[in-house]
Amino acid sequence: MENMMAYINIGTSVMLSVILFMAGVAKISDLVYTEQIIRKFAFLPKEIAPLIKVSLPVVEITIAIALLFPFSAAYATLASATLFAMFVIVLTIAFFQDKDTPCGCFGASSQERITGLTIGRAGLLFSASILLHLSYLDPLSWVTIGSFLFALLGCCLIL
Repeated sequence: MENMMAYINIGTSVMLSVILFMAGVAKISDLVYTEQIIRKFAFLPKEIAPLIKVSLPVVEITIAIALLFPFSAAYATLASATLFAMFVIVLTIAFFQDKDTPCGCFGASSQERITGLTIGRAGLLFSASILLHLSYLDPLSWVTIGSFLFALLGCCLIL
């Protein structure tokens, strides 16, 4: 049972890490587009767009790297959960304000408009981050294991 949980933890950490790393690299490789997308979120002050366009990808890449190391993974799961929770909130507000706003989740490579599915994916990634963190606190809990399997299944289905 412990071995299975270790494999689930590693798999989930790697999955979250790859997603965050790809998103960060995509955003940082086209900062002009990243700023344009941020400015489309009408509820955010336009003055902070230059700060967010640089800091967001750096934070995503930093969390992605931290998820891969045992000494930082427990903290990185909280950071990724916080980041995904903010994404869910921002995407939900944008969805209800303007249905034509592109997600921008993966920079210029993601022209997809924000939909309920987009918000659901961010919610599943939030859940995976939270469950991964809980597994560090109580790795043998059957609730954690069952929830993990459900979250992994959901994440695999949407990728």
